Amino acid sequence: MPITRKNTSLKVKISGSFLLLLSTMLAVIVFSYYQADKVDKELSLLAKTVIPLNNHVANLTAYALEQTVIFERILRLRQETPSRPNKINASIKRLNEYSEKVSQELTLAQSILEGQLIKGGIKHEVLILLAQITPSLKTVEKEHKDFNLHVSLLLKREKINNPEVRHLLYQQLEGQIDNLGQALYDVLQMLERLTESESETVMFGELSIHQGSLIIGVVVFLIGIVISPLITLKIIKPLKELSDGVKKISSGDLSISIPVQSRDEVGELTLSFNKMAEELENKERIKNLFGKYVDPRIIESVIEKGEDLFVNDSQKKKMTVFFSDIEGFSAISESLTANGLVKLMNHYFTHASQPIYRFNGVIDKFIGDAVMAFWGPPFSNDNYAIEACNASLEYLDSLTQINIQIPEILGFRKNAPQINVRIGLCTGDVVAGNIGSNDCMSYTVLGDTVNIAARLEATAKTGGIMITYDTYALVQDIIEATECPPIHVKGVKKEIYPYA
Repeated sequence: MPITRKNTSLKVKISGSFLLLLSTMLAVIVFSYYQADKVDKELSLLAKTVIPLNNHVANLTAYALEQTVIFERILRLRQETPSRPNKINASIKRLNEYSEKVSQELTLAQSILEGQLIKGGIKHEVLILLAQITPSLKTVEKEHKDFNLHVSLLLKREKINNPEVRHLLYQQLEGQIDNLGQALYDVLQMLERLTESESETVMFGELSIHQGSLIIGVVVFLIGIVISPLITLKIIKPLKELSDGVKKISSGDLSISIPVQSRDEVGELTLSFNKMAEELENKERIKNLFGKYVDPRIIESVIEKGEDLFVNDSQKKKMTVFFSDIEGFSAISESLTANGLVKLMNHYFTHASQPIYRFNGVIDKFIGDAVMAFWGPPFSNDNYAIEACNASLEYLDSLTQINIQIPEILGFRKNAPQINVRIGLCTGDVVAGNIGSNDCMSYTVLGDTVNIAARLEATAKTGGIMITYDTYALVQDIIEATECPPIHVKGVKKEIYPYA
């Protein structure tokens, strides 16, 4: 909300101090006034164009993400039995409301841009950046319309029972979400460059003003020794607080809030800065929610370096691949209701995944009751094989506590199932990178190493761990293992010499 100017503006404060100087300092006063006017224009551009643009883009990003969350909730509600039409209709209504909010924020952002471009009176570099943002906003508008169209088509369908169809529709939707996210990311990058450019211009203009003040202080010493420091402090303090606030945001502290101490242009900038920090904090909170679906380290890398981070970096890397599987899972699943089975698996995966995360592993995927994970660069250090073995041992140890809690989780003690697992580890070259279609990708690993790890898991004894010689060679000084008879793996020419 813009501030009503009841106090003296920044330009008048500086000009008023110059009026105290002698007429012989007129040239200095004109120069200082000129610099103050430039700062005023740059601050006005920041407060009335750049930061509002940042706010609108941050708003529509949050609203678009909220749309995806609500739509996923609608899909889950449609799969429930019995159906809950009231809840579904309420969610659809909220979905449409957020869609309208995205459109409103887009309209406001485009209006600000068009108004500033028509008004003119800005530097050529800034004009180019603003002109580049306009087509990017058009792209965001197009991608959002495509997303809404796909959502509308999906909402017209009945309950989707075919898992393959449901998976395909989810993939298409995720691709459109990725396209919309990339378009928003491009706009935010341009706005970041624009903000940095304008901030540097403002700081340079302020420096010129202070130099002029110093000259006046020397000429009119008795007046300057009393008044000039007070005026300088009044100008510098809020700008210093803004500078410190920018540094805190760059270091990850999004909870920063700077007190507004004036109602001039610096006050407007401070208020807009606080609003921007609040929106960034909300965006970070939403990003953390998505960390439940994708490893947070992968999300962080993609956000920092862009969606092509791993596409061009796909190459063979030395990693240790982990596979685990529950012994007799088919019998367990047949003995439980669907709800009981979901509770059991969520309980198992929640506790069993902790050792993997604790030892810097990355969970690639859950395949039914199986867990696939890997250790290696850039997520693990040079001791990735040792970390994988330590995680596997702790993984087995965690089963004791998991099995103790199963009766409480399922709500019955008689004939409660017990979980026993087999684990296979293989160290070798894998192809690591973003793999998938142009619209939907996931960071994963491929190669013989993955196949061998899966075969070792199937060969291992219940409650046991089977590793390859390459893994054993890296951990033999720390972990004891016994050599086993060689095995053959389909598609792999050489015999595998496992250890258990």
